[in-house]
Amino acid sequence: LMTPFAARHGLPALGAGIGLRFEHVERILAEPTDVPWFEVVSENYMNRGGLVRRHIREVASRWPVVCHGVSLNIGGNDPLDADYLARLKAFADEVRSPWVSDHLCFTAVDGTALNELLPLPRTEEAARHVAARVRQVQETLGRRTADGVRERASSTTRPRRERAAAGCCRTATGRRGCPRLPGGTWSAGSTSRPSGRRRRRRRREGPRGTRDGRWRRRDLP
Repeated sequence: LMTPFAARHGLPALGAGIGLRFEHVERILAEPTDVPWFEVVSENYMNRGGLVRRHIREVASRWPVVCHGVSLNIGGNDPLDADYLARLKAFADEVRSPWVSDHLCFTAVDGTALNELLPLPRTEEAARHVAARVRQVQETLGRRTADGVRERASSTTRPRRERAAAGCCRTATGRRGCPRLPGGTWSAGSTSRPSGRRRRRRRREGPRGTRDGRWRRRDLP
């Protein structure tokens, strides 16, 4: 059954899948399930070899496997990591992932991973910045970044700002044929939260900071 979302974006209609965890793989392979497809966190598998890699290849031979990452840093100002993209492409090709997804956020500053999914400034400039990086990623991977990226919104965003964030997200992803996953405002992967003044500043400024419409460099402590 081709859903309107799949038809609009030229994606295969896989149905409702679930996330695949290490501890479930052996049982899934021993007792096949009727789950239509599995999502895997790319970073959990693409740097692994041995039994883990053999298991994911076997899963991919029986079910569609879709790669979802947490380290693309699509909204950051650092250059996209060419080595990361090469490894991601090799893994996505290996499991025949029909698309690759990540979060519409920034995750690193000046080469330092922050281990958080941090929201972007809600500006036209940020949208253009993300759109250009989406194109680069899709060209490198040779496939759609097909949510392509999930929007990371702040839990304390006010309704008016939330609408602005949604508009910025649609602008950034739509310009490069990068559909958003439906219902993707919140997604798993971030279990820690900065607190107090730092959290408020990150929401306000983004990876380099934007105040009064000016995009300027700000280093996080």
